[in-house]
Amino acid sequence: MSEGLRTPTVRPLLLWALWILYLAAWSAALLRPEPAHAAAALLPSDEVRFYILKTVHVLAYLILTVLTGFLQMPRPWRWLLLLFLSAHGMGTEFLQQFVPSREGSWRDVGLDHLGICLGVLLAWKWWFGPSPDLSANASAGSEAVGATKESTSALSKLK
Repeated sequence: MSEGLRTPTVRPLLLWALWILYLAAWSAALLRPEPAHAAAALLPSDEVRFYILKTVHVLAYLILTVLTGFLQMPRPWRWLLLLFLSAHGMGTEFLQQFVPSREGSWRDVGLDHLGICLGVLLAWKWWFGPSPDLSANASAGSEAVGATKESTSALSKLK
């Protein structure tokens, strides 16, 4: 079974599925009143609740950004997803003003972006390393150049 997960086609699909599920779960948590009610019931004081919930904001976007870095795609598309995460942070805060017992906050938008920045730093290798498509094209291109040189030298020997 572990061999099937290592095939080139299964792993990217699993990563995309994980990314989409995580994004959907986080979006639902941000746009429903129940998490706010649960936090009020479970966490002892307003100060403790504030720090825990703000830490969750940072960590959630950090994890989402790291997951985005793991996705196998050309770098320009990955950066577009990063812009999407930024818009998601702002959009969910805007939409929270229409959810009972929730309110949008510019501070939360800032914390979301802090999480995005930390996620890029943490997954630096995946964000700034060679793009999967570019490295595949580069190796294919160098093989083609090598084949062309061989055929050119073979032709010159025939003359």
